[in-house]
Amino acid sequence: MKFAPTEHRITLDYPVFGLDMTLEGIDRISQYVDAVYEEQRWLMQFPRTFVIDALRSFHPRYEAEYFNLKEIVELQL
Repeated sequence: MKFAPTEHRITLDYPVFGLDMTLEGIDRISQYVDAVYEEQRWLMQFPRTFVIDALRSFHPRYEAEYFNLKEIVELQL
């Protein structure tokens, strides 16, 4: 078996923006996790009810969909 630690075989389904698509393996995963973390920090500056209301107004079943939450909340600002 050939080991290729720079190749990734997982999907990063939650859409985040600004990723360097030339990165592979752990480098891509690390950038993805960092982007999700920064998005979470940004969202935490708003009251939970504001975020949930923004998501519900965008799509009533937002919990079951793959939307970028930050993008949706930004539409409400």
